[in-house]
Amino acid sequence: MKISFYKKGVIIFLLFLAAGLVFSSFYGGEVSFVWLYSAILLIPVSFLYILINYKFLSIYQEMGTHRVLKGDEHSFMFVFENEGLLPVHKMQLRTYKDRCMLGDVEDGMLLSLGSFNRKELSSPISCKYAGTYDVGLAEVLFTDPFGIFSVSFDVPYKFRAIVSPRITDSGEKAVDIENIINNTGLKSLMQFEDIPGSDAREYQKGDAVSAINWKLSARLSRIMVRLPERKEKRTLTMIMEAVDVPESKQDTEFLKDRDRFLEFVVSCAYSFAVQGVPTKIVYPSGVVKEHIVNSYESFFEFYGTVADGVFYGTKEDYDKLQEIISNRSSVDGEETVILIREKPSLGEEYCAVI
Repeated sequence: MKISFYKKGVIIFLLFLAAGLVFSSFYGGEVSFVWLYSAILLIPVSFLYILINYKFLSIYQEMGTHRVLKGDEHSFMFVFENEGLLPVHKMQLRTYKDRCMLGDVEDGMLLSLGSFNRKELSSPISCKYAGTYDVGLAEVLFTDPFGIFSVSFDVPYKFRAIVSPRITDSGEKAVDIENIINNTGLKSLMQFEDIPGSDAREYQKGDAVSAINWKLSARLSRIMVRLPERKEKRTLTMIMEAVDVPESKQDTEFLKDRDRFLEFVVSCAYSFAVQGVPTKIVYPSGVVKEHIVNSYESFFEFYGTVADGVFYGTKEDYDKLQEIISNRSSVDGEETVILIREKPSLGEEYCAVI
């Protein structure tokens, strides 16, 4: 509950109260004191009226499905019911206009309800950001009849949407980074297979006799050895370094960062899935989890949970992920690690191969 006073209304009320006090002091009598007592009781009676209105007000909001795609339009329904005897006058509706667009229910819209009256409103809605957050109606605001003060209340029943990110081409750069590191596709520059391949070079001291290509040596009249094939990169790891922000502090800026973060991650994962590159995704979901994406099915399994599945259960889980990042600060033999930061610090890259 939040109470706000209006400067103009307060000034008029004080003048009215002062006039009643002067009138009753100089003239006395029942009429003058009715005026004075009316002024004194105006604010507490109005406040009590508002409390009774809110006490007997029921609000229900529904979208039909909690899981939606960012930018898609759905139908949103509001139901307001006054279960009390006192009518509700010009109640103001405050919506989450920073994160969703409601076509027919504007922020600041006024609504009145008679005694034991019920009203239903419907509106198209589209969510602006990927992630999990409340949408629809946030608060209701009541103002006294004389415009002196207003009282706002949080809506007791809020609707929480799970908004999946769109799959775009924003992750293709991550694939390009990977191919720069492994400039032979998915072949290692450091490790080789035990079986020789088709490439050859001239014999050097220390080469194994078993590696000599006798047919090629006879044709070229010099001893040639077969080179081993470069070993395939078996492991690609993508670490999601999400920020640790309490739900009460997840403002519009946080939603924008989370939207960009989720969209980039799923786009990277989709790009790797399309190319058939097995990818291990490490991310916080209460605890630190790992998910292997190696097919369309495994990608869409990850995609279906990532919108509402990125959070830290405890401070220890956050520290554990930081420890994983620190221990993978260099590329290890068979592993390439891509680190994606939700909110990089000054001098840090948003997406980096570590």
